[in-house]
Order: sequence, then structure tokens, then C-alpha cells
Amino acid sequence: MLALTADGLSALQRIAPGHGEFAAELSEQLGGPAQFRTVMEAVETLSRALDNLGH
Repeated sequence: MLALTADGLSALQRIAPGHGEFAAELSEQLGGPAQFRTVMEAVETLSRALDNLGH
């Protein structure tokens, strides 16, 4: 299992300070957390299938 250190978290926040807000807005546009999760699962399934095909 991995966990960010305080320094790692600080660095991550400097890299993408608006990412959390964007993710929340995107989740809302997709219909909320449950629908966001469904979309992400579909994207992961598609990605694995493409990897298996060698693309």
C-alpha cells in the first residue's frame, strides 16, 4: 500500500491545484459520484481491452 508523505501531498497540490475542483465539477456534470464511478469503470474496461489488443 502506498501513502503520500506531507511533502508529497504538498508537491501534488502545487502540480494540479485546480484538479480537485475540476473533478468535483465533472462528477456533478456526470450525475454525481455513483455515475462518475460507473463512467470511470467503463473507461478502465475500455483501456484494458485496448491494451489487450496491442493499441
